[in-house]
Amino acid sequence: MSRGIDHTIALKDMVIGIFSCLLIFIVSISSPLLGMIAPVLLPFPVLYYRLKLGRTGGLIILSVCVGAILAYTGQLLGTGPGVHVIDITIVSAPLICGFFLGEFTENHMGIERLIGFTCLSTLGICTLFLVIHGGLNSKTVPVLISEYVTRNLDLITALLKQASLQTEEAAGGMNDMIHIISDQKHRMIRIFPATISFMLMNVIWINIMMIRKVLARKAIEVRSLNRIQDWKLPNSMVFMAIGFVLFSFIPVSGLDVISLNALLFILMLYLFQGMAIVSFLFKKKGMPLKLGVIFITAGIIIFQLLFVFLIMVLGIFDTWFDFRKLERFGNSPKQILP
Repeated sequence: MSRGIDHTIALKDMVIGIFSCLLIFIVSISSPLLGMIAPVLLPFPVLYYRLKLGRTGGLIILSVCVGAILAYTGQLLGTGPGVHVIDITIVSAPLICGFFLGEFTENHMGIERLIGFTCLSTLGICTLFLVIHGGLNSKTVPVLISEYVTRNLDLITALLKQASLQTEEAAGGMNDMIHIISDQKHRMIRIFPATISFMLMNVIWINIMMIRKVLARKAIEVRSLNRIQDWKLPNSMVFMAIGFVLFSFIPVSGLDVISLNALLFILMLYLFQGMAIVSFLFKKKGMPLKLGVIFITAGIIIFQLLFVFLIMVLGIFDTWFDFRKLERFGNSPKQILP
């Protein structure tokens, strides 16, 4: 009798998880404003119910949601509203990310391995999907990326041209932006993998913050998630970054692109280390963590790239200055791992 009740509860949870994911997806494609925020929440239902229902329940929710997205866009039937395959991949990636985040959280991985393995696993699945899709259409992944970036930049350029025709005062500024976009198109294509990685890592970080709160309310403690403020990259990572800088100048086809994306990926990790330092300092001063989040968010909105650069530099210099005194008190990066 109890087993039947358990199955009923599990089925109800799966339906709620699927409905939540699809609702977030519908909101993300229906509202331009919410469309920028909603995808960040997509992994959470999959993550939560993966931890609650186990691997099978999480896989069912993930499969149904991804299948529904593919069916909506016509990728299963070969018809649809002309959505690019990379658009489908970008929307599906947070769902896949939520499953892997739950998988690795359950294995009590350290925070750096949790973020790294989740990001790499998600990117690996998405890349495999693009390889298969490209193979069926006689296109390579770089060609798909080039098509996608070019199409979106052309759309932005068309909108800017239309805006410049409506207002003569803004025509000069619009034309300058059009020239900048045209000049930077090749570079945007080259750093596209790093850009997607950065977006995905932000999504992972935010969902870790959310699942910590939910688990804390249920009196469930995951030791690896409680040490985010102590997260520190190995000191050798600095030399890897320097190495990729040097490799980017070697005139070998493809090596510069790989080195540039790897360098940007490492710099993103230092950005998160800088954010961990800010969180640590707020906690040390007895200030609420929410205030730290507001501080970082406001800084990014107001000062944009300058603030991001300063936080990144803070993370890099932590290699030598050890702002949190982790090594002094015997809390070295190696000891942080569970």
